[in-house]
Amino acid sequence: MSKLKKLNRRSFKNALHKGLGRALLHVKQFGDENIRNELSYACANNIAFDPQSEGFRACWLAEIVDFAKEPEHYYRYVETGLSSAKTDWDLTHVGSLAAEFAKRGIWHFRPLLYNALTRSLDESKDWSTLGLPIFSLDGVKGACFVLEELARRPIKNWEDPCHLLLALTNDFGEENAIHALQDSAKTCKRLRRLLPIAIREIRREIPAPQQREPYTLEQVLKDIERSTNKRGGIERGFGKRAKDEDIREIFSLLLEETRTRRLYCYLRVFHMRALPELHDRIFELALSSNRQVRLAACTALSHRKSTRVRQFALNLLHEDPSSIHSGALELLRLNYRAGDHVIIAKSLRGRLAPETIHSIVLDLVLLAREIAGPELADCLHWAYEHTPCSSCKQSVVDKLIKWNAAPPELLEECLWDCEYEIRELARNALGRVVMN
Repeated sequence: MSKLKKLNRRSFKNALHKGLGRALLHVKQFGDENIRNELSYACANNIAFDPQSEGFRACWLAEIVDFAKEPEHYYRYVETGLSSAKTDWDLTHVGSLAAEFAKRGIWHFRPLLYNALTRSLDESKDWSTLGLPIFSLDGVKGACFVLEELARRPIKNWEDPCHLLLALTNDFGEENAIHALQDSAKTCKRLRRLLPIAIREIRREIPAPQQREPYTLEQVLKDIERSTNKRGGIERGFGKRAKDEDIREIFSLLLEETRTRRLYCYLRVFHMRALPELHDRIFELALSSNRQVRLAACTALSHRKSTRVRQFALNLLHEDPSSIHSGALELLRLNYRAGDHVIIAKSLRGRLAPETIHSIVLDLVLLAREIAGPELADCLHWAYEHTPCSSCKQSVVDKLIKWNAAPPELLEECLWDCEYEIRELARNALGRVVMN
């Protein structure tokens, strides 16, 4: 591997929040002397950009702490967090870190984790914040403890325990899961009382989702008239399945509409459906001062492969590079031509908010799927360095590898990434197995 450059505090914090391998490699090679505050904060707080889709980084952070000069310093932040975490995301994070440290033989974290679960249930918090870390630590035994604690309290909704039963079944199989619960119930009266329900839930076949009846034109027009559906879900679902004649009626109403909220709702019909025609009015709306309307208009135009749409996108990028995160890049998804990467790359400049970068990277990933050649590689290198989302980073690395455009130093760094799927991509690309 090429020689690692020592990171300053700002660069380390940036790499840590993005889950880049250089953060781990820095502590591995240079220690944690100058970055203790940044690493301490990451141990006590969930720093993932979108934990709901990315998951948690406990395994990765535990690896980093392993290389610290005094790991005990960071243990204290996790111990404190088990009783003082501000959010459920933070509590699950410190609980997962506690489980990782317990797996490493730091035994006092096991009772701390178990006691924290009991305390959080007493405070009516969601069981899964610490229940799942306990299950990851002790498997069947941990799952039984969680169920026993749940059995001590009124269970208003069996959906919550069912998530744990599903995890137990997925890991150990249906019959093994049932046998484990039966064994545990022999010494726990409360669990014994719930055992028939638990077994029934384990063996219950999950019904196939019912096909929802498609929305009618009348339903959608009524919803738009009230403008109560802020997310536009009804309009999107309708547009995907609507008859051509209904789509044309909606399109006619859209062209006549002037009220902002209704314009947005009409445009959402074309979120996944091509416009019947490329009317001047839609291009006007793609320049609207209202961000919601502007983005919805660009999305509607993006489904049409057209020289006019392509030129409109290039004009936006040329006149206002910041439009790259206001729909311009999306317009090129079906209209990209060789050489367009130059103007895209020129637009990837300036300081941008993480949410804005995330939006740009999503559009870059979708655009890259439509392109056969690697000329967009430089833009994906930018995405790798700047995306706050590790899930998007995985898509970026995967495409760079497929294009044979991932430099060796990038792949070497990916061997230590926070996402283990990215590590696997790098191992395969380099043709090696790395012992972590």
